[in-house]
Amino acid sequence: MGILSDYNVRVLGTPLEAIYNAEERERFKQTMERINEPIPRGVMVNSVEEAEKVAAQLGLPLIIRPWYTLGGAGGGVARTMEELREIVSYGLKVSRIHQVLVEESVLGWKEIEYEVMRDAKDTCITICNMENLDPMGIHTGESIVVTPSQTLSDEEHQMLRSAAIKNFVSICKG
Repeated sequence: MGILSDYNVRVLGTPLEAIYNAEERERFKQTMERINEPIPRGVMVNSVEEAEKVAAQLGLPLIIRPWYTLGGAGGGVARTMEELREIVSYGLKVSRIHQVLVEESVLGWKEIEYEVMRDAKDTCITICNMENLDPMGIHTGESIVVTPSQTLSDEEHQMLRSAAIKNFVSICKG
């Protein structure tokens, strides 16, 4: 909306562009595609009918993520077509722009997180990695998290560490 520039407010730390690249689903998707990082397939929809077509392509279960809601409000896991219709319908109502992302499910996968830090000279390091002991699908705030990760092989750790740094740099530089 331009309020920060209107009042000559300078943002310290992470640039706003980097925040947009990380938080706006379509921009994040484009960034990951540009650097050849895999992400779950998903489609933005504006109606229940469009969501049903996506379900026919991707199969169930699907993750429903309303656009521009706080704390995942209006989203959920659709395991049946009836649940898909119900969740998408509600998600479209609560979304500020009446859109939801219908995305492949990664329920049951491991959830690993890397904390990455970058200095003014573009030197990046991972500070630590964390592993949710509960499988994907349990809200992170309600999951048991350990650091460092306990179940990754060194090869998996190095691959994920490199991907985390590559993603971080790409998001920060746009």
